[in-house]
Amino acid sequence: MRKSARKLPSGLGFNMRLLVIAGILGGVLALLAGLPLAWVAPVLVPKAAKFEWQVASGTVWNGQIMGANSPFGPIDKIQMKMQPLAILQSKAPLHIAALAPGFSLQGRVGLKYFSDVHIQSFLSSTKLLDPRLQGLRGEIRFDVDELHFGPDCRTADGQVWSDVLQRNQAEWRWQGPVLSGDIRCEAGDLVVQMRGAEAGQNVTVSFRLGINGRYRSDLILQTQHPNADALLPVLGFEKTGRGFTLIEEGRWAYKE
Repeated sequence: MRKSARKLPSGLGFNMRLLVIAGILGGVLALLAGLPLAWVAPVLVPKAAKFEWQVASGTVWNGQIMGANSPFGPIDKIQMKMQPLAILQSKAPLHIAALAPGFSLQGRVGLKYFSDVHIQSFLSSTKLLDPRLQGLRGEIRFDVDELHFGPDCRTADGQVWSDVLQRNQAEWRWQGPVLSGDIRCEAGDLVVQMRGAEAGQNVTVSFRLGINGRYRSDLILQTQHPNADALLPVLGFEKTGRGFTLIEEGRWAYKE
C-alpha cells in the first residue's frame, strides 16, 4: 500500500514559503548590490541631466565616481555607500558625499526622494560657470531635511543661507545684507527663496528649478546707495518701480 505524503502544518508551510521568498529576494539584492558601478551608473543617470564622468569604480553597494561634470560645474569625487538599515529610521538608504574645490555635499538618496542633504560652497574656491561670480568671496549653505519628487517636485523642507552680498564690498563698492530663507516645492518646481535687510536696503532672491529642465531666477534689490545706479546696470539689473530687478531664465538640462 502506497503511503500518503505527510502534510506540513498550515502555519509551518506558510512560514517556509516566506523564508524561500526572502531568500530569493535577498539573493537578487545581493547580486544587484555587487554589480560594478561602471555598468549601472549610465543606466541610472538620464542623458538629459547632462551629467558625465571619467571613471566609475567599485560597486553599487560601495563605489565612487571621479572627474564628474554636472550642469552646475565640475565635481572631483563622488562617494556612494548603501546603508539599508537607514530605511528603518525613515531615511534614504544610499549615502552620497561629493567634493570639489570650495564645494562639499553630503546627503541620502532613495527612490524619488532625498533626505539629510547638506551643501556648502565657498565662492572664492569654487569653479563657477557664471563669469559674474568669479573671484567673489562668501559662502552659500543649503540644508534640506527632505525632498520628494515624481514627475515634478512634490514636497520639500529646507533652509538656505548666504553672506555673499556682505563679503564683496571692496569689489562692488557696495555692501548688501546677509540672506536667508527656505526651500520648498511650489507648482511642481523646486523653489529657493532668500531675503535680507540692512541699513535701509531690502533684497529678495527667488530661484525656481523645474524637473523638466527649466529654471528662472528673480532678484529684487531696493537700495538708496549712491553707487547703485552705476554698478547694478552693469551686472544686468534693470531699474523699475520696485527698485532694481534682475530676471533670468533658461535650461539647466536638455531633453533628448
